[in-house]
Amino acid sequence: MSQKRRVPRRKVDQKVGVLVGGEYSVTRAFEMGEGGLKISYDGPLEIGQRIVVTFNVIGITKAIATAIVRYHSDKAAAPVYYGLEFLNLDFKIKRLIRNFVASWSENDPQENGFSSWEDRKAG
Repeated sequence: MSQKRRVPRRKVDQKVGVLVGGEYSVTRAFEMGEGGLKISYDGPLEIGQRIVVTFNVIGITKAIATAIVRYHSDKAAAPVYYGLEFLNLDFKIKRLIRNFVASWSENDPQENGFSSWEDRKAG
């Protein structure tokens, strides 16, 4: 990635719905911040392309946002990762994400062998 992020992100491992060209699929998000997501996606996405994403914040609140593809990893390697920037995220959702990112601690699920917030809540 050649651009520096404007807002911090936090590692996650959760399902994300992606609507691209009228086709809906479920993939995974690996980073989340109030500015966007890092996802894996099997189909081709181009820089500048707009898509719709649905995801949960802290496993509780459902969010829907239009996003623009800002970067991608090497398309010859699998999986391909895409950096998405939110274009119209609701202010309340932004605040939830900001608090989620700021609340990182040693008890983070990634540091304790949990693969997701759903696993952490169940544990």
